[in-house]
Amino acid sequence: MINKYNLTKTNLQGFNDLRSDYNNGFKDWKVLYTLMCYSFNSQYRFNNDHQYNSSFGKNRSEYTSTTESKLKTVYGKLKNMDIVFMAQNFVDFDFSDFGKNDFVYCDPPYLNSTANYNDDKRGFESWNKGYELKLYEVLDNLNEQNCRFAVSNNLKSNTLIGDWINRRGYTIYNLNNTYYNCCYNKKDKSKIDSEVLITNY
Repeated sequence: MINKYNLTKTNLQGFNDLRSDYNNGFKDWKVLYTLMCYSFNSQYRFNNDHQYNSSFGKNRSEYTSTTESKLKTVYGKLKNMDIVFMAQNFVDFDFSDFGKNDFVYCDPPYLNSTANYNDDKRGFESWNKGYELKLYEVLDNLNEQNCRFAVSNNLKSNTLIGDWINRRGYTIYNLNNTYYNCCYNKKDKSKIDSEVLITNY
């Protein structure tokens, strides 16, 4: 596929041709993965019509021997592990069997954020106060079941979470993050944000 479309870090036309073919029916995980490799910051994005619309990652994104090595390593490990992948809303997932030998990590969209995956478009349902409170309920239940959890979040964009943490006595780890190499809609990417990791242990 890379040879067919002559994909490189500089060939915009090849990228656009593959993207167009994907959006017109050439749907396959290998095509989607290849598009992602050549997209800006190796990120994938869809428009309101569910068409792939990430821009070309000129002079920065491509499928390399390192990418291939990592892909093969992950694939090799997954083949030998008892793992089940599920595409399911967390509110419909059954956590009742989780206990002291389990660990749950959550990385939800930040409440009140303006990320493109959180605008109720592009086929994604937006994260709202109802989902936020439901997540707290799920995590509280896991805590009662002696299941360890960790959840990433941002204290600046979410006033509910501070009250929840204080009420439940969970642990906060402050993470000093900057956003130099991201495409988030932050006016000043050099500023340190209030990223935190919250745990019940």
